[in-house]
Amino acid sequence: MPVSNPFLVVEFPGEDLVFAQVTRDHPSCRVELLLEPVEEKGSMNYSCVFLVKGLHEAGVDRLEKELKKRFATPKTLRRDVILQTWMGRVRIPRSKLKGASKGAHTMSEFGHKYGILWFHIEDGVVHMRTRVTDREEAERLARQVREHMQAAGVEAQVELQEVATQDFSVWRDIVELSLGLS
Repeated sequence: MPVSNPFLVVEFPGEDLVFAQVTRDHPSCRVELLLEPVEEKGSMNYSCVFLVKGLHEAGVDRLEKELKKRFATPKTLRRDVILQTWMGRVRIPRSKLKGASKGAHTMSEFGHKYGILWFHIEDGVVHMRTRVTDREEAERLARQVREHMQAAGVEAQVELQEVATQDFSVWRDIVELSLGLS
């Protein structure tokens, strides 16, 4: 059955990505993030808005220190100790992805084709989602991603699929919270 509003969904192990590590170490934790490619001074970087759920206060403090150590000091947009949520923004240089995750580094090679990338990370597994409007282009892109992931030695599932309504609501929450709309 054809997918009417296809999303390219790429699932791969998070390896040493800091957000994947925290979800692996804390099984109740999950992360949603938006990654926007930004070219600065001739190099590619990413503006990352993230929403961490299900992580206790000490875990958030450790994650904040790790983000600062690896990338930059994250800016807290919203933090709720009782609900165990933390939303923030951090700048991630593309070059820092290379050693952390072959899958993430491989996907960053396609960044110019996607625009803003949406990630769901749980149990150390990364689910990258991006909306695609042209069915033929989406299938071609999916084949390219499969080939590149295989060449990089990354076990990945790549497919076109619908994204559930509840998942759209998570994306909306991230956008609205990061813009201060809710």
